[in-house]
Amino acid sequence: MKFLQNLQSSRILTGILFLICSLIIANTYLKNISKTDQVWLAASDLSPGTVINESDLKATSVLLPQNRTSYVLTRQSIIGSLVTRKITQNELIPIGSISQDRFALNFRDVPLALEVSDVPLDLRRGQVIDIYSIPTRDTKTYKSLELIISDVSVVQVSDRNNSLKAQVIVAIPLDQVEQILKHLADARILIVRSDH
Repeated sequence: MKFLQNLQSSRILTGILFLICSLIIANTYLKNISKTDQVWLAASDLSPGTVINESDLKATSVLLPQNRTSYVLTRQSIIGSLVTRKITQNELIPIGSISQDRFALNFRDVPLALEVSDVPLDLRRGQVIDIYSIPTRDTKTYKSLELIISDVSVVQVSDRNNSLKAQVIVAIPLDQVEQILKHLADARILIVRSDH
């Protein structure tokens, strides 16, 4: 009889011990959940020269014990900021990869009117492209396929219309705008996506 009472007491004691341990673990877990931060992450690929708009951002909750100051918190408004280095889709946005200074990068938006067949079908804003010139029968200056510029950002892609033309606006470094315009005047332009 005494043995059964001792056994029952030890079971009660073990049960109480498990309950206390569970409460301690739950308390620790709840404290860690409350330490998560709401930060911005990229909803799509963002390349240098891109001006951030609302559709480029998603909020997420993450635990950042040591890196809290390295990423942009959601309470900070970054719409209208300029991307200064490539940010991939679903990447947390580092503070050092954006700037409020519109002249942090010296880019100009250059419109390209292209044949629909010279533009990738799924080309969209924020993608990184290479631009080539292809000589035509009427070309006077350029005699062979030539890479004009690589790793430039797409700012906007117009809807393709019945005229079989597409307009693509790209962010070109200021010092290379003249070279692009010379090729536009005397060759066929082809866009190749380089961000695969």
